Amino acid sequence: MHTPEHPGSHEHPGDHHDSDATGEHESPPPDNEVRLRTLIDRHIGEAIRERRSIDHEIARAVAAAVHDLTAPACQDQLLRFILLGADGAPQLREELLHQLDAGDLPDPLPRWACWLLLHHAHADPALSEQLPTDGDGLHVYLAYIRPDMPAPGDADQRLEEFAAIYRGSFPDAAAVVRGMSPLDDWETAIYAVADEQGCRDYVRFDEAALIQHIINSWDVIPYGGRYHVFD
Repeated sequence: MHTPEHPGSHEHPGDHHDSDATGEHESPPPDNEVRLRTLIDRHIGEAIRERRSIDHEIARAVAAAVHDLTAPACQDQLLRFILLGADGAPQLREELLHQLDAGDLPDPLPRWACWLLLHHAHADPALSEQLPTDGDGLHVYLAYIRPDMPAPGDADQRLEEFAAIYRGSFPDAAAVVRGMSPLDDWETAIYAVADEQGCRDYVRFDEAALIQHIINSWDVIPYGGRYHVFD
């Protein structure tokens, strides 16, 4: 089971309270940055709860947020999306993947960019039916599962590879157990027999053993307060 650094431990502007060598404090982020982050994070939370991609206007807000910190080729594609709102262009997906692989975007921009990327991909009929919508799953995949740089033109193949091994994102360990095993069916069948025999109060599943089996069988990666599961 992978244990990458929890995003809550990442430092952001304004996290420091100690003085630097000159005795000066880092300035807190401007109010507009705080409002933007709150807005985007709230909409991502709604997308997670509703199991969908982010809204189009929030995707454009993410594109604007990451634009200035990306390479020129990526900036061109982002600007086209910001101004025209056109979804589905493979060039944007390719440039975003290259930017994410470079690993030089500060938090929380890599996470946001993954949500933008999947929103954009879902506008392409060739991809929409086969791709998950969860940007956190893609972020974990790119950061911890398949860190290799993509070759030119293989962005969509990379997304398809992500979809092929991604098994879902779960809010807690109990949800992982039920999502990655037929526990509900087992309980129904076994408890029915136990009720007939009058011994239901003495029948219990060894959930610790089941969790260990899942950990041994899949990559279970905690990130963003959830568990992300891959083959």
